[in-house]
Amino acid sequence: MLLALTLPSHAGIEEFRIGFTSCTCGDNEIGSDVGSVSCQLIDEDGDGASEILQVLVANAYPGYKAHVDLEVANQGSIGGKILAVQLEGVPGWAHVEIENLKGLSISPGESVEACINIQVLSNAPERSIFQFQATIIASDNCVNNPPHIEDETFVMEIFMGEVKRDRSEAKIPYVFAGETVNFQVDVCDYDGIGDIMFDGAVSVILSSNSGHEMEVPLKPVEELSEICCRFEGEWQASPEIYGLFEVSVRAQDTSMANADNSGVTVGLLFVNPRVSISLNISKLSFGSRESPLVPGQRNISASQNPVVITNLDPDDVGMRVDILICGEDFKHENSDVGIPISNMWIVASQKYSITNMPRKIGSLTGRESLTCNFYMDVPDWLPAGKYFGKITIIPIVK
Repeated sequence: MLLALTLPSHAGIEEFRIGFTSCTCGDNEIGSDVGSVSCQLIDEDGDGASEILQVLVANAYPGYKAHVDLEVANQGSIGGKILAVQLEGVPGWAHVEIENLKGLSISPGESVEACINIQVLSNAPERSIFQFQATIIASDNCVNNPPHIEDETFVMEIFMGEVKRDRSEAKIPYVFAGETVNFQVDVCDYDGIGDIMFDGAVSVILSSNSGHEMEVPLKPVEELSEICCRFEGEWQASPEIYGLFEVSVRAQDTSMANADNSGVTVGLLFVNPRVSISLNISKLSFGSRESPLVPGQRNISASQNPVVITNLDPDDVGMRVDILICGEDFKHENSDVGIPISNMWIVASQKYSITNMPRKIGSLTGRESLTCNFYMDVPDWLPAGKYFGKITIIPIVK
């Protein structure tokens, strides 16, 4: 269907009406009648201007061509301009083109002729059927139409170099120093994208509760239609910034008119959230003066088992951390004799040998805990005495 969009004017919406007054259809078939094309005008709001043109193509086949001849009229008292025509619903195996509409100015009482050309391409299925729609974007010649931020299109992605950080499960998106935030949003202007296609037309604003505000200018990167453009920009977090920021978008056109929803809030971003884990113990011990270890003894449980590791997530952003563990060999208190760290292991979701190289034993989201147990095998020969070693548990942010 073809829609005629009416925009507010300084003299009232009823005085600016552009619609369709007639449509006729035809095709390229000679001596046969396989394919067909039909059209119908519909005045949905009853204001006398037909807003909708329905176009249906049936029994189409590769090489089939059709056309719809239109008349468009300005039935109001204020001149207007057709800025663009947007097509929707055209399948990939068909080509639809509209002639003689874009950029036309239509005075009150004036009408113009236009044509829709339809071609079914070689990859189309036999006897195919489709219905497409288009939207005419028109503007009052006397009014500057402000931009509009399509806030539902806003995208915020975080990268470390070329690697995208997957933080989709976070309660609040967060970024660390050295990481880059990429912003993307679509902005439309019914006066045409030329009214917003300049650096600085669109910006992302990061605002903290303390009044700290940072502006990230976006650049136009893709023309989506005659009236809509995609803007992108990036910002790198620095180590001296900390806290929760509200993310909003501002836009203005060449006449410095602000978007009708300029400053719309599109999300939150936490910069440099704290990373912290806790353990329910401060040391591990195997054996005691009353129950000394025996050379060759196996599967000795640490006296402090079970050990609980908790991701504290102090800023409650839903931060996920990987938990890594490594250790150093146990050394005799009075000699160089030792117990290799490889004689120790940890059981969390499964059994893991401990080495001097960090290895992952689990992954914790914010405020989540991991319960684990430590065990040791005593070498077959071992001098009496105390042995001291070191276990390191490392949180790695996802």
